[in-house]
Amino acid sequence: MTGLLSLKGLVKKYEYEMEEERKPLLDIIKLNFPILGGLVDALLQQHSDLAFEILHIICKIFYLANQLIISPHFNSKEALTPWMGLFKQILDNPLRKCLFTLSGRTKPAH
Repeated sequence: MTGLLSLKGLVKKYEYEMEEERKPLLDIIKLNFPILGGLVDALLQQHSDLAFEILHIICKIFYLANQLIISPHFNSKEALTPWMGLFKQILDNPLRKCLFTLSGRTKPAH
């Protein structure tokens, strides 16, 4: 999990950079997102709070990397479709109890 949090921090550093300053982020995406995709596949088979927490971090990494400008890595249908399928699977799962506090409100995001 420490590695994922480090990756999230690194991606966050470049999240608002414009195209010319995004080269390091694009390299990070190209190298790490295929690995993250495999990790998501494995985690979707588990139904633990830890697996869900790791999936949550990976989703945040994806969002941070693509919120300003979608990465050219995802310009092809072949690269983007598996990620959208993974998000659909995540959304199709029941809401986890770990998302709620005693008051019933959702916990603040990491």
